[in-house]
Amino acid sequence: ILCIMFASDIVAHGALGAGQGWAHPEVRLLCEASARPGYDSSRAHEFKEAPGVFDLKIEVLCDLLKRSRSTQAYTGAGISTASGLGDYATQSPDSVTAQGRPQLRTHFEAQPTAAHHALVALHESGLLHGWIQQNHDGLPQKAGYPQGSLNEIHGSWFDPSNPVVSMSGQLRSDLFEDMQRRIQAADLVLALGTSLAGMNADQCVTSVAERARSHGALGAVIVSLQQTQQDGIAALRIFAPIDEMMEAVCGRLGLVPRRSPAPGLNPVEEVFQVAYGEDGARLSEGRTRALDLREDAQVRVVAGPYAGCEGEVVGQQKEGHVKLRIMVPVKKLRAPHVVVLGGWWVQDALAGTAAAIPVVSIL
Repeated sequence: ILCIMFASDIVAHGALGAGQGWAHPEVRLLCEASARPGYDSSRAHEFKEAPGVFDLKIEVLCDLLKRSRSTQAYTGAGISTASGLGDYATQSPDSVTAQGRPQLRTHFEAQPTAAHHALVALHESGLLHGWIQQNHDGLPQKAGYPQGSLNEIHGSWFDPSNPVVSMSGQLRSDLFEDMQRRIQAADLVLALGTSLAGMNADQCVTSVAERARSHGALGAVIVSLQQTQQDGIAALRIFAPIDEMMEAVCGRLGLVPRRSPAPGLNPVEEVFQVAYGEDGARLSEGRTRALDLREDAQVRVVAGPYAGCEGEVVGQQKEGHVKLRIMVPVKKLRAPHVVVLGGWWVQDALAGTAAAIPVVSIL
């Protein structure tokens, strides 16, 4: 069965593991269903590395991270399943990822996983230079990753200017251009928990892998439990739970991820003075403008598909994220729509670290 599952060392280990004599990954779950029905995906079988091979691959990965001049993370739903959030590719209730998964009342209460905290530690140590996030969950920011270094290419639950993009929808042009700039500059990409089933953003992997063939990049590292259609182009392929793999990377690099409380706002009504103008752009030094997030305060979205839409603050979530009710276009009419502004946006605005903010007060 292993010979059928892995036609060559390349798809089992990546180019850097070919010919090393490493045992192929072991089957942990057989599931003949397609991982992503309707997309270019493999079967939903799950695998883990053979004893001893996992440690060898972690050693190779850490060496790549140290050698890289520009590393980007490209993350899919598999990085967040340990938080209690579901994914698309898991097709069996007996999945390795089902073990110990917390039950959530709402997706907004999900907390960062060990992998999110580990990626923040890599960023703070200078080993991770950017993060392209397919998920909408805000878990990178809750773990302490700066919003300004994150590209939420498929939309966000915590950014009123960046609504979730449907499978058939169009990516935001400015985020797409930013993604392309990042990938053109990257020599290493970490594809974590993504099925790589043919999404436009999957060029994050294919582009860097293509340059690696001509020695213009270190290549792509693909990490997941399931096989993908892109395994044959990886420089390194690791079959493991994302948390387990990232904890091992931090351990080998001597990094201790911090687990700070998720950034939010104090549960009080407050007006903030921020250095951002009525268009959301940064003001000249010394100038500020009020950002009123008290209940019933009037606000306007200033970027993205909802740019120009106005509404009011309707309250705060338990974690201190701000709920807004804005009027959005629906055909030829406008209808109320509740969106959420992550508390980290306000913290970044107060610190002046955000390039722009998505919401301003109507004063």
